[in-house]
Amino acid sequence: MPFDSDVFSLPSGYNAPQQVHITQGAHVGRSVIVSWVTQNEPGSETVVYWAESSHRKHNATAMVTTYKYYNYTSGFIHHCTIKHLKFDTKYYYEIETSPTVRRFWFMTPPAVGLINKLCSHHLPYAATIGSFLML
Repeated sequence: MPFDSDVFSLPSGYNAPQQVHITQGAHVGRSVIVSWVTQNEPGSETVVYWAESSHRKHNATAMVTTYKYYNYTSGFIHHCTIKHLKFDTKYYYEIETSPTVRRFWFMTPPAVGLINKLCSHHLPYAATIGSFLML
């Protein structure tokens, strides 16, 4: 990716969320951790998310931290875990630090192993097993 690509430019707006990225939040893939930095102040701690196939929006709350190293002080680092996601589903999420709203999306992985086999052949039974296994 070229260094002059727009993905490396700072977002416009006061205190806009920067360095937004996600990581898998659980071994089985039913949660993600959204992380971002704001420079001037903590800003919003809320991530709004929803499945592509749904109009129902959900909120998750982030933890915010900073650190100092010699004469360097970090920006405000946010980490927000979104839990109980469905397998193999596209989700949208928004981070707002007024007046800037940034929207992104991700795909959860497909179910694996026994759960995947059950889901493809016996959906109601798989849902029962999935709940029992605390996925």
